[in-house]
Amino acid sequence: MSKKNRLSKALLIILPLTLLVLGPSGLTAQEKEEEAVVKPVAEQEQETAPAPVEPEKPKKKGKIGFSLFGGWSLREINNSSQYRDTWAQGAFQNYNETTDLTVKSKSGGPMYGGSLLFYLNDTMGLQLMGGIFSQDLTTKSSSLQTWDLHDDPDIIHGEKKYEYSGTGKLGTTPISLNFFKRFGKGKIGFTLSGGPTYFMNSLQANSHAVYADYRKYSTTITVIIWPWIFTYYVTIEEIDHFKIPVKIDQKWNGIGANLGGMFDIKLSKAITLFLEARYYYCPAKTYDWSWTSGKYNGLLDNWDNYNFTAATAGKAAAKTTKLTVNPSFPHVGLGIIIRI
Repeated sequence: MSKKNRLSKALLIILPLTLLVLGPSGLTAQEKEEEAVVKPVAEQEQETAPAPVEPEKPKKKGKIGFSLFGGWSLREINNSSQYRDTWAQGAFQNYNETTDLTVKSKSGGPMYGGSLLFYLNDTMGLQLMGGIFSQDLTTKSSSLQTWDLHDDPDIIHGEKKYEYSGTGKLGTTPISLNFFKRFGKGKIGFTLSGGPTYFMNSLQANSHAVYADYRKYSTTITVIIWPWIFTYYVTIEEIDHFKIPVKIDQKWNGIGANLGGMFDIKLSKAITLFLEARYYYCPAKTYDWSWTSGKYNGLLDNWDNYNFTAATAGKAAAKTTKLTVNPSFPHVGLGIIIRI
């Protein structure tokens, strides 16, 4: 057999063996085994891959909130009443008695309060607001008594002045139902609010007035000039002045309004700080002074245990002008809003 024929036979034997080892895909048995291992791992990773995360929706702001505030209110009270009477009795003519009763407020007073807020949307809503404001008062009484004493043939002019001081208090509790609107979309904004207000007021004022009275009586005077004794019957006319307590102690309710504005800073979605200025309007009210009946000693030492009756007190009160009180006031304060 020639060399050429032997080479052809060898190729025919080797080629089928090669195809048998490699298989139809042309891969070795080791490569097939590696492919069988890799494929399930890839499929497992694909099956265990995490699902895509959806972005969180923003939380809605609460519709309810409340606020607390405190500040200074600058109500000014400076009003007066006057008691005046003119009369003539016996030798005392052209008698004029006048007492001026003045009530003043001090520099102001603290006010505290809070409110309940209901938001219609992010910038407007309704507000139920309440507060307490109590203010100290001072009273001053200035009395002038003048008269002419006819002592024939002379006319003697008399005059006497008295001054007293006292204290008082004016308290107000306003309850308001407001509508509010905020301007500005950022952290800093301005809010305007206002609405009707129900006022619960109380007034206490204590002072004194001077009341004058006249009396005429007969008595005897004994004069001893030893060894003689002389008895004279005389008629005495005299006046005296009496320091009478007067007061006002009243409570009343009224309907008014309030209007205010505030600058606010949002620290977060739930917490806001604010600085506000607000005016509370309440109609003025007038009140009578009450004179206190009782027994008093005279300031001129002419009359002890003078009986100042309830009827006399009522007549004196009727001759005293009413005191006008305006409970309206401006307010400036700081506060915090918490939105639930």
